[in-house]
Amino acid sequence: MIMSKFYFFALALLLAACLSEKNIDPAKSSTFTRYFSDGYVNDPIAIEETPDKGFIILINSNLKNSDADLERERILLIKTDQFGNEVWTKYFPDETISISTRWKGNSIALLPSGGYLITGEEIQVGGSYRTMLLLKVMDNGDTEDSKVYSSPYFPYSLTARAAVVAPATSGLGDNFMVVAYSPDLAVLDNILVTEINSTSLDTVWTRTYKGGSAALTNKIFYHPGATPFIYWGGDWEESATNIASFVTKSKLDAAGTENGQTVEIGTPDARDFGLDFCEKGEGFGFVGYKEKGAQLGDIFFCPVSSDGIPGTPIIYTKEIFAKPGAIADGFNVKEEKGNAITATKDGGFMILGTIDTYTNLLGRGNTDLLLLKIDGFGGKEWSTTFGSPDVDTGISIKQTSDGGYVVLGATRLAALRTV
Repeated sequence: MIMSKFYFFALALLLAACLSEKNIDPAKSSTFTRYFSDGYVNDPIAIEETPDKGFIILINSNLKNSDADLERERILLIKTDQFGNEVWTKYFPDETISISTRWKGNSIALLPSGGYLITGEEIQVGGSYRTMLLLKVMDNGDTEDSKVYSSPYFPYSLTARAAVVAPATSGLGDNFMVVAYSPDLAVLDNILVTEINSTSLDTVWTRTYKGGSAALTNKIFYHPGATPFIYWGGDWEESATNIASFVTKSKLDAAGTENGQTVEIGTPDARDFGLDFCEKGEGFGFVGYKEKGAQLGDIFFCPVSSDGIPGTPIIYTKEIFAKPGAIADGFNVKEEKGNAITATKDGGFMILGTIDTYTNLLGRGNTDLLLLKIDGFGGKEWSTTFGSPDVDTGISIKQTSDGGYVVLGATRLAALRTV
């Protein structure tokens, strides 16, 4: 069994304390903590619940043995049962990884017919040349197909960030809608949206968008209707003092010059970093953090309508997470970030963050994972922290079919840090 450097938590809705693994009966408990590592530096990326109530975890494993080694990532998938027990582990490429190229995964989606679609990039070791990667994996972890894409729009640098599978009722044959971007600062229209044939993995159409100097696009959604649309968005930096999130609504074709509607999201008096967003009904919820002066970071949440129009951002400062009457000197000049968000079945949201903590005051010390439950308008319902005395980071969160939550995080134990 792969043991311990990055971990994820599946949490019951009213969980008040983290249980130790030694007290868990995996045949009965739906609340657990599990640890995994392959002995290298592991970067956890995403987690999804599978149809059998288990979980699939996407990780980038870096085969560096020392700081002097070249970066040599490969994609690692771990499939677990519903209690977090490992079912299988697979690498892509496999154990005979090439020393000339490396693969990194950025997102994973479940395919309607079974299996998984991974979006990412292939990178030349020792160089900056990268190309968009799509990888189809069967239910048992075997590779079904893969394809690397070069683009005339981005000849030297392109990475696939996220994908959504069009439902069969859309008439698109379960094709994939992929959003990608180029970190090449010389490219003006550095975001690409493309439809990919789900059988051949060939490109059907492609459109490009202006994205600013740093596009952190990380989600794409399909909305049905008489005229179907896709929504995608993320974060961009317009200048050293102006950072804003955005969501864009686009038609599912390459015709015409219409490039959707992009509206900035954030607060006018600070640098805002949008780190994640999710669907809720016809709209969306964005989460991230803001910086202002000596204030290193406060979590911000912003509701967004289906037309991309943002509501009033809500800022959460550290006071709301502290135990009653336990506010330390300098408490609010430390940092908290909203890293991930999921809509909840009661119409609200659950935010997963990382928060600087104080031993025996707010958490275990260093940085811990934060769970912040809010209603549909952003009002706080409850918050709690989880972690160790070392550096812990929240990565991804989803509500599960039993009403609980599964949380993917990272920790640093000894010299090996997964995140």
